[in-house]
Amino acid sequence: MKPGMADPIFLYSLISHEKAVPLYPYFFWVVSTNAQEADLKFRLYLIGDAGELENEHHPVVEKVKQKALSEPNVSTHILYLGDNIYPLGMPSISDEDRPEAEAILKTQLDLFSSISGKIWMVPGNHDWKKGKSEGWNRVLYAEEYIEDNYSSEKVNLVPSGGCPGPYITLLDSETLLIAFDSQWWLHSKDKPGVESDCEFKTEEEILASLAYTLEENQDKTIVFAMHHPMRAYGPHNGAYSWKDHLFPLTAASENLYIPLPIVGSIYPLYRSWFGDIQDIPHPKYEAMIKALDRLFDSHPNVIQVAGHEHGLFYTKEGNTHYVVSGAGAKNTYIKKITQRNSPIPNKGMPLWIFMKTIR
Repeated sequence: MKPGMADPIFLYSLISHEKAVPLYPYFFWVVSTNAQEADLKFRLYLIGDAGELENEHHPVVEKVKQKALSEPNVSTHILYLGDNIYPLGMPSISDEDRPEAEAILKTQLDLFSSISGKIWMVPGNHDWKKGKSEGWNRVLYAEEYIEDNYSSEKVNLVPSGGCPGPYITLLDSETLLIAFDSQWWLHSKDKPGVESDCEFKTEEEILASLAYTLEENQDKTIVFAMHHPMRAYGPHNGAYSWKDHLFPLTAASENLYIPLPIVGSIYPLYRSWFGDIQDIPHPKYEAMIKALDRLFDSHPNVIQVAGHEHGLFYTKEGNTHYVVSGAGAKNTYIKKITQRNSPIPNKGMPLWIFMKTIR
């Protein structure tokens, strides 16, 4: 290992809930994947877009629980990467959809009793009511539910209060977790601003705080978590399958197989060229990526982890590693572009990624 470099980290995907396989053969300075469990410092599960149950079950949560209980001596944490409650986040306590939303959240967070470490949950755009009015309230309702039902020593929604963050905590002496609410940046409706109690209230203050944190932690591996990916190879960056062009209404409902040739391509092409605000081509989203990339360029060991795209992939540019684990409850088309982009076909099944750091 090179001087000043943080501990090696392995990245794995759990495919079809059967076995762990390396996602990238030389990920994070590792040339061998034969690390013994006894050498592990901790494991971090990355689960994005998990906010939906399947016949009152959650296959990913159940498999993670099974694996965690089978290896009780390994320090294990879970990081949920947003879109934790579909379709519109946590409603008010009087809303008829509240019981279902609580069940979705409870199923994910009850994993705390099966692991030795902590659970962190980052909000996504669906948790902000898909960017609509009352989105901030939905985040607050979810946080209130978590605080009323779980110990803050084990479970936290981060950043808190609908604030953008950054939230910062050590995973171990050489690994720092930074959580940022990227939907706050993109949200055009009511959100905490200059008159709020948030520690950082503007984009400039957020970036200044991140710059300082990265400069002060040059010797650590940085796990930078937010819902929105900075690199993407799915619909949020113009990648569509033939089905999306021929049956565009399946984007609204998965069973609406009404063929609309030619006309059906208008929506995918619009998102590819101009972008919804939830898509990378949109100027606001693009500006966020460029601002963060400039900061990451100054640090040797940044791992940006996200959900949003309903698939799994890894790519590396410069010193920065980009990981997307957004298939916690849904799946979508992910295309392979270059050798640097390493997607995993999900075959219609929920998937997730976990990271290992070794001594």
